[in-house]
Amino acid sequence: MISDITDKKHVLRKGFTTGTYVSAAAAAGVRYLSSGLIPKSEIVRLPCGDLVNINFTDVKTGKDWIKIKAIKDSGDDPDITNGIEIVVETRYSSSSGIEIKAGKGVGVVTLPGLQVPVGKPAINPVPMKMIFENINKYIKPGNGYIITISIPEGEKIAKKTFNPRLGIKGGLSILGTTGYVEPKSVDAIKKTIEISIDVVASLGFINIVFVPGNIGENLCRNYFSIEKEKIIQFSNYIGHSLEYASKKNIKKILLCGHIGKLVKVAAGAKDTSSAVIDKRIETLSKIAKICNYKELAYDILKKCKTAENAADIILRNKAFDVFSNLATIVSKEAEKMCDNKIFIRSAVFNYKGKLLGTDLKENEIDLWK
Repeated sequence: MISDITDKKHVLRKGFTTGTYVSAAAAAGVRYLSSGLIPKSEIVRLPCGDLVNINFTDVKTGKDWIKIKAIKDSGDDPDITNGIEIVVETRYSSSSGIEIKAGKGVGVVTLPGLQVPVGKPAINPVPMKMIFENINKYIKPGNGYIITISIPEGEKIAKKTFNPRLGIKGGLSILGTTGYVEPKSVDAIKKTIEISIDVVASLGFINIVFVPGNIGENLCRNYFSIEKEKIIQFSNYIGHSLEYASKKNIKKILLCGHIGKLVKVAAGAKDTSSAVIDKRIETLSKIAKICNYKELAYDILKKCKTAENAADIILRNKAFDVFSNLATIVSKEAEKMCDNKIFIRSAVFNYKGKLLGTDLKENEIDLWK
């Protein structure tokens, strides 16, 4: 039975990882070829030790093959792969042993730095181990099997994930560490950031770019023409990302993003989510005051609801040094988060793509090109 966790409003239901569904379908496939029993579901053991029953939505069989389909249930996690169809085809092989193949929509690793070798299907070590552990009980000595995993919508969905920047081509990864999808898992996001940093480090990049998300990335690429491979999205976890980067021989980081996110870094926030901190207006007002714009500082504090709104007022007052001071403070606070082990510069934008302020010196941007 799936256990749940509770948030402030209601009980959040756990779901299952792609690795769990693939393991269940693969085990059921081998069971069918060994016994002739057509499966409707399969009980699998998760890496955490739990036994769970996975239902299938469609099963087709032949003399020496079976194709099993299942629909992924991610529980209450806002997982982009929730509801996707997972298809596992199992066939007899002329050779003994197990061969796992990537079908349509399952990615293949093309860059070093991941846990999976280049050229192999993007199936992480834990789900790969889980597949073998769950099929072993059905394997007859001397028999061989080819197991092909497909996710029909995988290639399309993968474009909205980190996979393209990680060098995973052709589709999604088969993931999972416990077998469960934890609702709104912060650990999963942080792990993805770490993997992204691992990849850029393995490619030999020591000067990279950090952005909060797609907005920051697009602003950075459009303005500075920096190649995508050097850009890491840190989500809300700037502190964790900087700490991890400092352990991976990263020497210089350019922080690029919208003023609404980066002003939180200036306030010293290691986690920039609104649930943790929202001192955007207060921080901008304080910086304006430091720059001797006392009336402007008052207007920002009393009249502004958003950082974008505050930026407009600052621009109308031609108080451009507020933005340059903001960028300097962002860089200094970020350097503190990694114990000053990384040299950091910052570039602050508004939604229109205008560079509001930066502490980059002349020609310094070349360090990131």
